[in-house]
Amino acid sequence: MSILLVCCREDGLGTRIRITEIVRYNPNKHILLAVLNAAINRKCIPLLAPIKKKTLDLFLVCGLQSLGQHCVAVLKEYDVKVSAIDDVQPEHWEVPEVPSLLEKLIIGDCRQPSVLEQAGISQCRSILLVTRNERINIEAAFAARRLNPHVRLIVRSDKQNFNKLLWENLGNFVAFEPTHLSAHAFALTALGSEAIGYFTLEGQLLQVIKHQVQAKDSWCNGKPLHRLNLTTRRILSHTTVSSDPLRELFGFDPEAEVQVGDTIVYIDVAYELALSEQHLNKSYRQSWQWQEFVQGIAAKNLKQKIIQFWQSYYQSQNQIRRIATIYAITVLILWFLGIVLYRLYYPDITLQELNQSLVGIHINTLDQDTLPDMPLIVGNAAEALAKVNLPRAKSIVLVGDDNMENLEIGLMAHAMNPATTLIIRSQDRHFSDNIAPLFPYAQVLCGAALSAEVFACAAFGENVLSLFHLNEQIVMVTEYKIEDGDTLNGLLLSEIAYGYNVVPILYQKYQRDNYSLMPWYDVKLYAGDRLIVLATSSSLQQIEWGEMLPRLWQVQIEKALTANAIIYGAEEIVLITGCSFATARQWMNNLPRVLPITLYKHQAQRLVRELTKIQVLANVIFIGQGSNST
Repeated sequence: MSILLVCCREDGLGTRIRITEIVRYNPNKHILLAVLNAAINRKCIPLLAPIKKKTLDLFLVCGLQSLGQHCVAVLKEYDVKVSAIDDVQPEHWEVPEVPSLLEKLIIGDCRQPSVLEQAGISQCRSILLVTRNERINIEAAFAARRLNPHVRLIVRSDKQNFNKLLWENLGNFVAFEPTHLSAHAFALTALGSEAIGYFTLEGQLLQVIKHQVQAKDSWCNGKPLHRLNLTTRRILSHTTVSSDPLRELFGFDPEAEVQVGDTIVYIDVAYELALSEQHLNKSYRQSWQWQEFVQGIAAKNLKQKIIQFWQSYYQSQNQIRRIATIYAITVLILWFLGIVLYRLYYPDITLQELNQSLVGIHINTLDQDTLPDMPLIVGNAAEALAKVNLPRAKSIVLVGDDNMENLEIGLMAHAMNPATTLIIRSQDRHFSDNIAPLFPYAQVLCGAALSAEVFACAAFGENVLSLFHLNEQIVMVTEYKIEDGDTLNGLLLSEIAYGYNVVPILYQKYQRDNYSLMPWYDVKLYAGDRLIVLATSSSLQQIEWGEMLPRLWQVQIEKALTANAIIYGAEEIVLITGCSFATARQWMNNLPRVLPITLYKHQAQRLVRELTKIQVLANVIFIGQGSNST
């Protein structure tokens, strides 16, 4: 049994760590995962869409306290124009570079139409209302909507029911409460796991796993990366023991062999809920005798019933019925197993159901309805440490209002139990930056900096289904409906994947009910098709602008060892490159030669592998920087 210790503050973060949400996602050390997905948990999506044009957009931030300053800094990372409104000239810049990042700073009341117009509300794409006064934020949202019916409203507010009504009536409106957002980060960091992301597509649960390879991992140890890709799994990243994590997707070599100590990140289907339920219903209708058998089972005759049941079906002359029954039993077993896995991993599971022990410390007694299921020790935190079974604590989360007090208690707790995970809340980014390297065993988190990521991402719009954090970057699960004129129309999935550094994870052809998870990259997109990809913000912008990475590889074919290899080789070239069969056949009839088409590295390597299987000798050629011809 492990204990999660939470030091609470009366009106804030500690009381916001809702046990029913604490295991929604498992970010391990990837803090932003928890914060961003907290927004999705509060049904504040859609969050982020690609920037629609290359020209700079104007974003307006109202309120330049800690959260507002961090929002400005994050927005500028997207290369957009940012202006701000505050009621007084800020005396302290927690983010020193903010003044130089702003297009203009207006001093005044953001609820006043004249002030909003002076700040350029009519040209704004989004306005972030993040003052510490909830009423001011909402009133300013009304004024901004009246002046600009199309502006996106991102509001700091904790009135959940009211916010929902505003979303339904105003449209293009989202609201967050920073305390809730950062609470997820602190709570989820305390759990730790290999899983860094969970989301559902079409009723199926997908998980993103970051795994350090062990000697016992026969499924991946010693195998080339391309062999690990399945219809239920796709490799996202590979880092060797001696190298730094790659910042882009597909930056790895698919021919590289996985070794002990390497770190691989992959996405796979954790549980196919809809499919299992469908099979269950079908098999249940076909197996009435199985139902009778189950109803007659008792603890004392279980063994006898099993033997009797099996002998009766083994002696039966109806082979089809026997096979169907075995199939039904197998499906039921898998279904029950699936329920267990589903309850373990599905985002709505509570902590209570995972039997995570929890105890809190607070200076005063909390309201009985605040955290009714959590044991609470009232009194001085330093003295209470001796009463919470600290030697068996898995994690300690300190979320008081005083930075120094949090640090002091944290150091005391670490001295008593050096093995526990220590998470410390900071009110100031500079404090976090200074403390973190001095105490490597502690994770020092600034709530305002974490929440700003959510507010800034929400300012960009829609089409994102979920998010997770990978190698210091936010990766978004983004949906596209292909239209005529789109930059994706007419491209192979392989060209989209490697040209924009994205990972296609779902493809659905226009006017078709069925879809493909982890689709093969030989598919070409057309208008009306649906595509869901994993992508960073820079990749999404490149898709909107049509700026593909250069194709720097070609394939040299030496010879085909059989006559059939010429025909099959032409077919593989068509599938992987997208050229016509007549063109591919002409190339194969004139060997040896270098194919006069440039490819991405993964494309070229896959073509060589497939050609080798059908007895065509080929190799890849690197043609240097700057070529982007087809």
